[in-house]
Amino acid sequence: MGMMGKEAKYNRFEKINIVTPGLINKVFEFLAHLEVSEENPILISGPTGVGKSLFLNVLINFLRIKKKEVRIINCAHFDSNLVDSLLFGYVRGSFTGALSDRGGWLEESNGRTLVLDEIGELPENVQAKLLTFMEDGVYYKVGSTNIETADVRIVGVTSRKGQLREEFYNRFFEFGVPPLYKRRADMLFYMAVMAPDIFEMLTPLDILMMLAYNWPGNVRELKNFILSLRRRDKKNELKKMDTYPRIGLITSELSEYASWPSPDRLIQLCSRLKKSKIDDKLLGSTLNSFGIGLEAPLQKNEIFKGFNLKKIEEDPQFLAWREHLGIKQIEDQYNLKFLFYYRPFYNVYNGFELFCFLFFQDHCDNKDLLCVDEPGIVNDFILSEITDKDENFEKIIDDLRNEIFGFLAGINLPSHISFAESYEDKMPYFVSELLVSYPENRFLNAIADKISLPEIDIKLKTDIWSMTLQELEVYYLTGLIEQCDGNKTKAAKKTGIKYSTFNSRMKKLKDLDLLK
Repeated sequence: MGMMGKEAKYNRFEKINIVTPGLINKVFEFLAHLEVSEENPILISGPTGVGKSLFLNVLINFLRIKKKEVRIINCAHFDSNLVDSLLFGYVRGSFTGALSDRGGWLEESNGRTLVLDEIGELPENVQAKLLTFMEDGVYYKVGSTNIETADVRIVGVTSRKGQLREEFYNRFFEFGVPPLYKRRADMLFYMAVMAPDIFEMLTPLDILMMLAYNWPGNVRELKNFILSLRRRDKKNELKKMDTYPRIGLITSELSEYASWPSPDRLIQLCSRLKKSKIDDKLLGSTLNSFGIGLEAPLQKNEIFKGFNLKKIEEDPQFLAWREHLGIKQIEDQYNLKFLFYYRPFYNVYNGFELFCFLFFQDHCDNKDLLCVDEPGIVNDFILSEITDKDENFEKIIDDLRNEIFGFLAGINLPSHISFAESYEDKMPYFVSELLVSYPENRFLNAIADKISLPEIDIKLKTDIWSMTLQELEVYYLTGLIEQCDGNKTKAAKKTGIKYSTFNSRMKKLKDLDLLK
């Protein structure tokens, strides 16, 4: 968010700012934020490179629509020893070189809004003095005991809010801009808009890798990455990379990133899946149905071919929706360009969410999601939200989830135990049972920390692997019925089978005197 010179007129607001789908609601929220904040101090916060300048531009145009003047200062441009005198002004003789009285930024901004970009760079003593001004509207010039007043609204922008004094930070009306890993689908839109020709070269493996990377530098890092690809494209190196079947465009370029999963790691993952008897081909084909895949070479997906933003925006339904929401007026007023729902992109992102779901990862977590050596967490994914595919597909997902669960835990699961219909309902009892036999299992413990486990009765502490399958079934059903307070209907639902089938099995075990 750097500025040119000591003070910027901020001409950047004149160029169109792209608003990706992950930020659309945030823009509306920000406009409401500005309306209700009245004259209170505002803090625009978020990680570095996340796009805070977009919201700063919205703020500037908002104030100009309200016919209020704005002055912008980047605090990072000034020495911490000088910023006190620059902000509050000084009197003659207050320090060496102070040959005359001089007003500071507050005095010069009287009647206006003063935006302090990189406000986290202000020294703590200056923050304390600025807090007094924000509270009472008074301040002292450096070297003076005379009270000064000014009518100035303070707006701060920072990626380092941890450096703000607590009482200073609490005085602001904060608005947070989410990082890219919280809105990973946006990465596809940025890539398609900024480099459409390169975007069309991406393979399913490339797409998965880009979505799985956490992008710690956010949009700024992505832009630099695209520039790097552009450089390699001009040298004709990108076409050369396509000749290597297991090394995709993205994996080759980003192998330099320490946190990026390497092509070798991905190959190793596929190998481990095969050894664990997970049907890697089934997994690959399932993910490929969404336009992504685990392993190259894969048939190049044409899902992004012909991405034409103008064509999408001319769609009658899209235009009607824009008119209904008053989008055009907002775009014109604030120099914005909204990118809305594009089905192929979300189809791919749904496939990525499915990958995360299968591997017990949180798709909004701040880590590289292809690094499955470390236990992930159970996300709040609901299968019905991802796909409307048929019942066979649902069974495939269920089987894969069981296999991958065992793979991550490093154990062989009882074949008759399934997550079945309701993953959330079944997981607690399932995990608690397994923890009895594998109390030190890192994966099981990681999951147990994220879900609500039922209390394990002392009598259940049995080595389930020493049981016969029939004994295990009795043991499981007994514990399950106890957990459901004797409610057989609820217990049947947790097993994922019909009540009649469940009841019939219970009766058979009772007839054999194996079940009370």
